[in-house]
Amino acid sequence: MLHLKDKTCIIPTENFLKNQIMEYLHLKRVFAWRQNTGAFVMEKDGKKRFIRCGIVGCSDIIGILPNGKFLAIEVKVPGRKLTARQKEFLEMIRKNNGIAIVAFCLDDVMEAIERVI
Repeated sequence: MLHLKDKTCIIPTENFLKNQIMEYLHLKRVFAWRQNTGAFVMEKDGKKRFIRCGIVGCSDIIGILPNGKFLAIEVKVPGRKLTARQKEFLEMIRKNNGIAIVAFCLDDVMEAIERVI
């Protein structure tokens, strides 16, 4: 009988999950891209400017399914939660007939995509 003293498991990073999901979407011929959002400070001529990139709450992966439906996937590792703005964004996609997915693993995306393709 095998006894494991250390029962730790490796939790994948969000980047690892995003890469897995992007590969799967490519295999399914879904036009999709990673949507990076965030902010940074830029300094020029001694003045600092706050620059925001993207829409606050926008999902990590955006795409268009072969049937023309808009796709938004918010990727989270287990233990992480959606922000209020992320929830609002996903709800807006659903209200406008799009497909909104919260993915904690690749299986979450596979199950949702198989239902709509």
